[in-house]
Amino acid sequence: MRRGPARILLIALGALAIFGGRRFLYPQASTPAAPITSANAESFLLIVGVGDKAAANWDGSITATGGTILSLTGWRFEDTDSVARSDATAGAFSWKMAVRMAGAGSGDSDDALFQENGVIVTIAQSGTPVTFDVKTTQGNFSFTSQDVSFGARKPLMSGRALVMPTAIPLQLTSSDEEEDFPALAQSGDDVYLAYTRFVHGDRTKAMGIDGLKTALTDFSFLSRPTGMDQILLLHYSKAQRVWTGPFAVTSPTEDAMRDAVAVDGQGRAWVFYSTQRNGNFDIYARNSLADGTMSPEIRLTSDAGTDVFPVAATDATGRVWVAWQGYRNNNLEILAAAQTGDTFTSETVVSTSPASDWDAAIAAAPNGEVAISWDTYDKGDYDVYLRRVRFTGQIGMDDPIPIAATLNFEARSSLAYDGQNRLWIAYEVSGPKWGKDFGAYDTTGIAIYQNHTIQVRCLMGNDLYTTTEDVADVLPGAPATQLFLPTKPGPFPAQPDPTLVQKRQPNGVAPVPAAPTNAFPRLATDPDGTVYLAFRQLTGSAAISDSSSTGQAIGAIWIGSVVYYDGAQWHGPGVLPNSDGLGDTRPPILALDSGRLLIGQVSDHRLAPLPNGTPQVDSANSDIYALELPVARQQQSPQLQKLGQVTPDVPDPAAAAEAAADALSRSYRPTVNGQQLQLLRGDFHRHTELSFDGKGDGPLVDAYRYAIDAASLGWFGCCDHDDGGAREYSWWMTQKFNDAYTLPSKMLPMYYYERSVAYPEGHRNVLFATRGIRPLPRLPLSAYSPVPAGGAPDTNMLYAYLRFFGGISAPHTTATDQGTDWRNNAPDVEPFVEIYQGARQDYEGLVDSPRANTPLDSISGWEFSGYITGALARGYPLGFEASSDHISTHIAFANVWVTAPTRAAVLDAMKKRHIYGSTDYIVADFRCGTHFMGDAFTNTGAPVFTVKLFGTAPFQSVVVVKDGKVVYSTSGDRVLSFTYADTAAKSGDKSYYYVRGAQTDGQIVWVSPMWVTVQ
Repeated sequence: MRRGPARILLIALGALAIFGGRRFLYPQASTPAAPITSANAESFLLIVGVGDKAAANWDGSITATGGTILSLTGWRFEDTDSVARSDATAGAFSWKMAVRMAGAGSGDSDDALFQENGVIVTIAQSGTPVTFDVKTTQGNFSFTSQDVSFGARKPLMSGRALVMPTAIPLQLTSSDEEEDFPALAQSGDDVYLAYTRFVHGDRTKAMGIDGLKTALTDFSFLSRPTGMDQILLLHYSKAQRVWTGPFAVTSPTEDAMRDAVAVDGQGRAWVFYSTQRNGNFDIYARNSLADGTMSPEIRLTSDAGTDVFPVAATDATGRVWVAWQGYRNNNLEILAAAQTGDTFTSETVVSTSPASDWDAAIAAAPNGEVAISWDTYDKGDYDVYLRRVRFTGQIGMDDPIPIAATLNFEARSSLAYDGQNRLWIAYEVSGPKWGKDFGAYDTTGIAIYQNHTIQVRCLMGNDLYTTTEDVADVLPGAPATQLFLPTKPGPFPAQPDPTLVQKRQPNGVAPVPAAPTNAFPRLATDPDGTVYLAFRQLTGSAAISDSSSTGQAIGAIWIGSVVYYDGAQWHGPGVLPNSDGLGDTRPPILALDSGRLLIGQVSDHRLAPLPNGTPQVDSANSDIYALELPVARQQQSPQLQKLGQVTPDVPDPAAAAEAAADALSRSYRPTVNGQQLQLLRGDFHRHTELSFDGKGDGPLVDAYRYAIDAASLGWFGCCDHDDGGAREYSWWMTQKFNDAYTLPSKMLPMYYYERSVAYPEGHRNVLFATRGIRPLPRLPLSAYSPVPAGGAPDTNMLYAYLRFFGGISAPHTTATDQGTDWRNNAPDVEPFVEIYQGARQDYEGLVDSPRANTPLDSISGWEFSGYITGALARGYPLGFEASSDHISTHIAFANVWVTAPTRAAVLDAMKKRHIYGSTDYIVADFRCGTHFMGDAFTNTGAPVFTVKLFGTAPFQSVVVVKDGKVVYSTSGDRVLSFTYADTAAKSGDKSYYYVRGAQTDGQIVWVSPMWVTVQ
């Protein structure tokens, strides 16, 4: 659903890749660019408008006494904000800058929409203090280069302005394409940075998603090809301070899922990359010299299962190790290989659980030790484990060591050894029951992105230690309305909190307690033993999703920050420049020297527009920066508190019960009309941070964690409004994730997006069985009255588009202001409806409908004409499903009965309406003779229906509904079976019949109707 007013998004649509032929569509120059010199410099972040709650002009200027200003760039520039050199001789710079209201998702107060602004001032490195004089329309102030160190800030003008040291930014990429996913490695003077470039499609065929004037009749341009991905490599000489390259590692026609780099003992940079060829993602590698001379490509994996997310490190002997996530024996595993000269060993499985394993991390110690960590869903929640590995002719491994194994969400570990061979581990933490029941009527679980922070541990031998000061105490608390206002400190409300549903206000969703949003930890240590922790945080509670400089709503804006541990205490956080982008940004960090870091950072320029303007192709553009971060500190031996060895918590008993219900739903195989069916439980309505209003939905990868593990789905529709605002790059990433996490016999992602059009036409979820189809642009909303002859033109265009590409759609939240008055219907492409939504309510429309919206309590408005009973009364043949929407998890499922676990079979079953909705793992079998739920048929004599329900608790009430009226009611145990004969039916009658069941614990099932003509 779309929770804000309609926007005109001036964007370009994405493009489809050619997968089978690997055709070279849009050649990129392989000739290296001119060398880029990294200046010896210092940078400061100057912020104004802190705490402002109204628009304010902050035009001003800055001069430096005792130093030379090299550059001045905007930090949150929009509209007419600009920088100019006002006096070339004196080195003075001026700016035009304002605090103004910015765009945001709904639910944010006006105060939260006024965002601070600022500049990044970079000066030539100076051994003596430099004095800065700042003049603004709001007042003047001064500061010196030695007033404050990194991790601290100096308030000015009674706190309305502040200054802090930051990293020195150097832009390494500047094309109109998307450069992303940097990886770093160093050896001696050499530093290598590998990255992925996505090449856009034919931009002359791009069309805005809104503002279409006439209906399209030719939709073929919406499946045009892109230039696909390419892996590239840069080289940096520390002595010369010069970057050279990029050097092409692969062809420009890849379909890549991340890269990694490590330098072996011969000085060769090994670049690893996951890419899809011939329908499967595998790990490949090449090595390069400093001048870009490349070895032939080698292939490390050949299994039919997917292989993604490589990470790499070099041990003390110069041997390169690589680890990754792969699908083996019906499970996601962590695997590894070690270098043997010019090739690598066969893969070795590192993880040990029969449950999913995620996010490999790797590090090597000075003493030759190598460690690989990951997180596992072994006991029904995510826990962090680690293994030490070694090479003695083959890979050997010690027993796994639990690092964090409570009932909490503990995941996304990062590793770094210090000079004393101590292993530091950082990981992300949330509460127990992650991804379990959360929505308007149930908050016994915790949703995907609630209450996330970070912990750090130190491993010596097999014993764990923690710093005497908890790192969580120095990390940001619950976000304030602005990034630079003090965050709200803990203690934070415990979650899960079952009482939150009691606190839900009429017309409101389930409340989400204020809590930290710290994610994606990245660790490094320097030669002195200082421990550095980089992480991502929201830019304020409003989670501003766009900026006027780009005009694009492509997701909440996150920023990178760093804290560091000097042995006595944690310091910071300090904010990194040019780190604006999505939350799932994982910058690599190298210690160039004591107190000096190099960070490979991605920016999409929503807070840091390019000097000549961010390219408007997608209203954002991902570029890679080298951030050099000097940190002045006095290091001492770390003060640590021994924790000892971790004993994993006993699994939550609910996990075993849920696994049993899941096993039943997967094993039940009814035979209907000679065909055996199997049940795929799914979700047809999820969002991630790629949605403009997705600040609470978490990163894209967590949608797949949820689908595969927490919800154990058999099929999945992912994700977002127009695949992320119809930004081509967001669409490309989403489609690629669907392929990468296609797990045969386990989980089948479909190609999906939400198309949001206001009442009376309605929001719809759109689904295809094939990759490469872009979101459809929109026509203006039709009039409420009179209803246009033939229905809304935009919806009719949607139906034509679905027929063209072989897709389907489903209306949702139908009796709200996101719903429809049913002015359109096309059973061939719109065969079912979302009867219940986990984030909101039920839209069945009967007097006894459970969890139903009412005129006095309807989340997102109330529209009587949108009830599904009304559509059925019109003769619309609509099946039923339930799905989640924003934030909600694990309480709404779209269950599909398929003849085979394939995308084509899922689509076929949906078109036949062999589908039903539920709030739990309930199995429903509803028949009439040889006919099944969703069928329309003619029956000789009175129809006789058989119903079998396999619940997760006893059934308090099960009803048969005929033509909008309850005609039969019963109750029973967890397994319930009965027969209903409609003895009142007579020849010529045309009626629909469906089943609704409610358990004693409040869980519900809605079974799609059958339409029966009696003869």
